[in-house]
Amino acid sequence: MLELVNEQRAANDLSSLCMNSKLLASALRHSNDMATNDFMAHNGSDGSTMEERITEAGFDWTAVGENVAAGQETVSDVMTAWMDSSEHKANILGDYKMFGTAYAYNADSTYIHYWTQDFGTGDDESCEGSNSGSTTSSQSDRTQQQETITQDDEVAGEASITSETTSPTIDTATPTETPAATTASSATSDCKARRA
Repeated sequence: MLELVNEQRAANDLSSLCMNSKLLASALRHSNDMATNDFMAHNGSDGSTMEERITEAGFDWTAVGENVAAGQETVSDVMTAWMDSSEHKANILGDYKMFGTAYAYNADSTYIHYWTQDFGTGDDESCEGSNSGSTTSSQSDRTQQQETITQDDEVAGEASITSETTSPTIDTATPTETPAATTASSATSDCKARRA
């Protein structure tokens, strides 16, 4: 998913994001929570907010944002839904340096597929993982990644790319009661952003 996020950023003349394990942990926690407890919202089943989960994961942030979605079966589907929503697109193209994403699957739940993207910037935070510097891959590689993610009964995080500069500032929040329209009939999504 980071690859697709960075493709969108590159198409808008913005710098790439890099993977951060703390943001990944926060996203993983939330996607698992949504799938296990059959809901889609920014606040967790324990009442935790996006900011609290990211802070509890150890990320010392100056700005954070989150996109959540449910019902889309593939990375491509959920990215299309988010890019078709101005609020989600604003997070994807926002003033962040780092990224973490997670997917959870629960066949016995309302939406079955649960997605979280966490975005962040922090003065003392750094990038981790494979730093290929490339934002492109073959269609067969992307299809194989999507199949692996959607067939996994647990949560899957994804690859990483490095960058050090950022894009224009976003400082908006959208209530979780107003999901954005998506491309899948039984799918929904939401986004949130905050500055310190």
